[in-house]
Amino acid sequence: MFIDRDFKEMRIPPLEDDTDYEKIFKDVPLIAKWKVFPPHKKKVVNYILLMYDPLSPFVKRYQNVKKRTEVIADYIGLNKVKKETFDYVTSYDNSEMLEMIDSFVKWINNRIWGLIVVNETVFYEYQRELMVGVTGDKSKDKLSALTEKNKILASMDEVSARIEAYYTKLYSNDKELENNLKTARITPEGVAKGEEYA
Repeated sequence: MFIDRDFKEMRIPPLEDDTDYEKIFKDVPLIAKWKVFPPHKKKVVNYILLMYDPLSPFVKRYQNVKKRTEVIADYIGLNKVKKETFDYVTSYDNSEMLEMIDSFVKWINNRIWGLIVVNETVFYEYQRELMVGVTGDKSKDKLSALTEKNKILASMDEVSARIEAYYTKLYSNDKELENNLKTARITPEGVAKGEEYA
């Protein structure tokens, strides 16, 4: 299916004897939880790398996420582990796995994540501007203000479309993962609004 050079572009090529798992554990601490449990830690890390690194040959070849999951699970032998472990890794039912994947994609795609945060900030600045009431005594002034607001709305549509495209890239076209993470505690919307988290 794939040969060694197909994985060379990846930030951390998996499946090699010299794969730098320690770098991943250091840079993405949430994944380090898998260092001792379960015993399939390399399979779990390889699954995350192959599923969500945008330079993974699987991401490039399989845009259908369900099919990509099946092919990767077969390729790395994850489909041979206990069903409970397989479901834990490949489903979106547990927050720990979602947090690990989310941390990884934000680390591997830090520029895209940065662009999302910046665009969210612009979007909410536009929104604050629109919420200011139209003032003035002359209908010409009011009309001018409303015209300007209409231009801002058009700009918001453009920013919103960019944000959606960035999310698609960030999560390697995995809409189910993206939707599950929209309920996460820390979101770019929260960052853009200046919210603080413990």
